[in-house]
Amino acid sequence: MDEIQHLKAAYDLLRHQVKQFVANESPDWIIQDFIPCWVAKIAREYDVPLITFSVYSAAMLGFHGPLEYLTNDSHAKYWTSPESMISSPEWVMFPSSVAFRRHEANAAFAGFFGQNAFGITDNERVVVAVEACQAVASRSCSEYEPDYLNLVEKIWRRLVIPVGLLPPAPSSTEAKEREGDRGKILKWLDGKKPRTIVFVAFGSECTVRHDSLCLIPVYSDEYRGRGRGRR
Repeated sequence: MDEIQHLKAAYDLLRHQVKQFVANESPDWIIQDFIPCWVAKIAREYDVPLITFSVYSAAMLGFHGPLEYLTNDSHAKYWTSPESMISSPEWVMFPSSVAFRRHEANAAFAGFFGQNAFGITDNERVVVAVEACQAVASRSCSEYEPDYLNLVEKIWRRLVIPVGLLPPAPSSTEAKEREGDRGKILKWLDGKKPRTIVFVAFGSECTVRHDSLCLIPVYSDEYRGRGRGRR
């Protein structure tokens, strides 16, 4: 988390260059992520309409609730602790199991609402970016989560544009990888009966702390005890 905060601070250093680009090029629209929320001020100054793009799904956006629940003055009333994030919130009026697991909620709460050394929290960035935009583009599609797309439009009072799931382009090396060590692992997994193997994989940017790593076999045993082991 500390390293991510430094990346955001580095992103903020682009403010002057972005302003110069907008002044020189006079774009018809600006599409921004929530991190450089300062783009909102630039867009207003040069009268350029703004779209806020989110790499997150509509379920993730809708889960966090109306913007007025995310400001620093009010979020403590609705998001009181990590425990408040482990169940579906009250504004989700349709059946949904979307929520954080307890061990996920601790990091999510600290990362989104926690103070940092750079003066602006992630929840503040989201509020500033969305309040200034004319529309929100979400990494989603209506076939996948229509209820959450409608919810975000309702609670954020913005047009929500589903831009699709944006899957990665097929890799030219994928076939070769399947023939190598990775292919052997996948072939071994394919040969196992369903619900007999727990396969744990981490993203390339995931840094797992030692204490978290030690919990993996504990949770695996717990799931097996409940008959919930998965392949």
